[in-house]
Amino acid sequence: VFRELYRRELKALERKASDGVPMVRFDGTSDLGEGLRLARSEEFSSPSSSIQFVDYSKSFKRAMEPHPGQFTICFSYSGSNSQECREVLEDNKLVSIVFDRNPRKNEALPETCSVAGKVFKVLDGNKHDALCYHDPGAIVGLSFKAAKDRKGALAASGSFVVRGKGKHLSC
Repeated sequence: VFRELYRRELKALERKASDGVPMVRFDGTSDLGEGLRLARSEEFSSPSSSIQFVDYSKSFKRAMEPHPGQFTICFSYSGSNSQECREVLEDNKLVSIVFDRNPRKNEALPETCSVAGKVFKVLDGNKHDALCYHDPGAIVGLSFKAAKDRKGALAASGSFVVRGKGKHLSC
């Protein structure tokens, strides 16, 4: 029943977005791959479907498998998967990395980041979440955001957040 309901909702979204490109980030918190399953379905993989599916995932396997053209995945840096991130980037796909930058102070993201010894361009992922418009094979840089206790939250984040203030960082 649930899957039928969201299929109907997606079709309604597609009709409403007749003058634009409807975009859906389905697995916002679950990382179950449901967005990819939908994108592969006959209903949404046909040329008549205009929906773009975007997703972030910590699944290396899911990031590296072939995807339909209307699906863009961004592999997430965890602090301990630099080599996997490099492989994803070398496969011309996206990797998201959170940097210790305070958006309230307008601190710019680095321009490049060395991942497992190779340098890649950093795009500003704070501007929008439309992954399908980002350059493939690049890092989607995100600023570390903490509502109140920034120092405490940063300490608790471990190696997930890349620290440093230069234009060129390593992880």
